[in-house]
Amino acid sequence: MTALRAEPEIEIGGRDALPYLVEHWYLGPPARRYMMVRRFREVLERADLAPGQRVLDIGCGWAYGTLWARAHGCKVAGVDLGTDQLRWARRALEDGASLGLANANAKALPFRDGTFDRAFSVEMMEHVFRPDRQAVLSEIARVLKPGGRLALSTPNSASPIEAAKRLAVRWPALRKRLPSSCFPEAADEAAAYHPYRYHHPLPLAELRERLTWRRPHHRSCCRRRWPRRGSPSGCRSPAASAPRR
Repeated sequence: MTALRAEPEIEIGGRDALPYLVEHWYLGPPARRYMMVRRFREVLERADLAPGQRVLDIGCGWAYGTLWARAHGCKVAGVDLGTDQLRWARRALEDGASLGLANANAKALPFRDGTFDRAFSVEMMEHVFRPDRQAVLSEIARVLKPGGRLALSTPNSASPIEAAKRLAVRWPALRKRLPSSCFPEAADEAAAYHPYRYHHPLPLAELRERLTWRRPHHRSCCRRRWPRRGSPSGCRSPAASAPRR
């Protein structure tokens, strides 16, 4: 396993029209930025990146993870539904136009079969429309090469934080006392779906089941944030130990 390079240092030229995640996380309080960087580091380490690999960042947002993978020597591409963050990344990040960023739905990835050696996703699956989740994972499997690997992180649905969010949706007075965050309030209505307003973390059992792909030559690992005491903080699907073809 190649040691992951240090996180990229990004110079933000101005504070106007910044994406929310840039303004409130990357440029936010030191503790919040530390949490963000640690989350990306853990996922990228589990992706087992190596220079020269083709790597896909799914739900890339403002392309922080994409930029980090490129700094590691990988040939990168990133997809996201949010055009505002993509536009900012192309314009504001160093050589952002060459990051391979595309506005695309992960349930219909614009790549040929077996394009990528690695794929990773940081805090994206909980924003995927629940009826589309199996299609998204099947698409990731399709674009990975034999022996490819997926690494992802998603919130722990059983954590105290997620439990508080579910209560806050039912009790507006409680929500007013909580910081701005993603709340599980959007219903499964295709006409009203928007990824920024949709937040439904997957239970661990469901995530493991969905990661058991029909294509056994892929490897996967996931990271759940805020694990319960006595529960695993990381997991591999049964496909994780499958041999390469």
